[in-house]
Amino acid sequence: LPPTDSQRLALRRALHKARSSLPNHTPQPNSAVMEIFKPGDMLAPAIAHHDAERPLYVLSLESAHPLVLGQKVRAAQAGGFEADMHIEVPRRSLTVLRGNAADVAKHAVPSVRRSLVRVTLRRIRVSSEQMSE
Repeated sequence: LPPTDSQRLALRRALHKARSSLPNHTPQPNSAVMEIFKPGDMLAPAIAHHDAERPLYVLSLESAHPLVLGQKVRAAQAGGFEADMHIEVPRRSLTVLRGNAADVAKHAVPSVRRSLVRVTLRRIRVSSEQMSE
């Protein structure tokens, strides 16, 4: 379903706030990935692609949600994961992934209880091959 005008306005405000929260020396993101979760949805364990410069910024909207991080993330039960670190990400928060959290650790979102929108802001490296296309 396409977003409503009020959802677009809320997203615009959240992205503006997130961008203004970035340190001055941080390269501005040139890419955004939006993930929309319904209750029961989850995100399988993954490491962020290395085409993106570090750090990565993940803006969480709509509701708080669990996040697991670790070199080994295992399925524990339906919709759940076991890992070295479990955190509850607050609603309307910005999570910064850098260092080992971005390059080594897998991250996963166990089954969410409420609707969730996550926007990952990142800067994609432009290689000389991409520039010549």
